Amino acid sequence: MENDNLLNMKPESKADKFWGMFLPTKNGKLKSTLLINSFSVSLLFIAVYVSAYLLLIDPINSLVSGHISPKTVSFFESIVPALIGSAICCSFDFLCNDKRIVPFAYLWVFLYGFVLFVGIRKGLQSDAVPIFLSLYRMVIVAPLIIGSLFCAFLHILRKRNFWNNND
Repeated sequence: MENDNLLNMKPESKADKFWGMFLPTKNGKLKSTLLINSFSVSLLFIAVYVSAYLLLIDPINSLVSGHISPKTVSFFESIVPALIGSAICCSFDFLCNDKRIVPFAYLWVFLYGFVLFVGIRKGLQSDAVPIFLSLYRMVIVAPLIIGSLFCAFLHILRKRNFWNNND
């Protein structure tokens, strides 16, 4: 029935209805604060993870390099910043009134990572693919998995009323 209404609309009202989907407000009120807030928080998460990697990779490398194998060094360089970044990002869950913002922010970050993967992978020559996949696993996949697991853990604790237990 709605499709019939769309077909009978004037051209300018069809365009207005289409482009109106992309506006963040309707009648002067925000359409979805969850969408806007989670998008904003996801950009903050990216900044946190980038900062964690930039600040921690060199100290980790200088601490463990020469004492353990290069693969183990890469593992630590991947996991430690991801753990610290995820702890910082998931702490936003305690600051937000809407407890859906952090999980939705991780969905945004997953979307960015997927688009990045597809976009870069298409443009790579075959000899650069293994290096890209190694770097992608290190700085994209590790934070997403660890952050999502932290987020799920917090959600489970909240559902079990871990913080509101009045024993």
